[in-house]
Amino acid sequence: MTYNENMKITDRNGQEIEVTDLAAAIAQARCFRGFHHVPPNPVTDKKRQAYWADIHCKLIRLQSKRAKDKNRKHKSSWKYL
Repeated sequence: MTYNENMKITDRNGQEIEVTDLAAAIAQARCFRGFHHVPPNPVTDKKRQAYWADIHCKLIRLQSKRAKDKNRKHKSSWKYL
């Protein structure tokens, strides 16, 4: 993956999601993974929280991979100086 390449993840339902702003997506997933109904609905709340926790985890992995790719690209440019 190149650093400027479109970012995509796949959710628990098999749907591909394009990420256009990684930092904002991480913040949104972090917030949503703790949401619940008032009064709480244990069945749907648990599923929804698991969904957003999974999305958050995948976004963090994507962020880490992009950082590694960016560092690798930056380091490889020094070889020819």
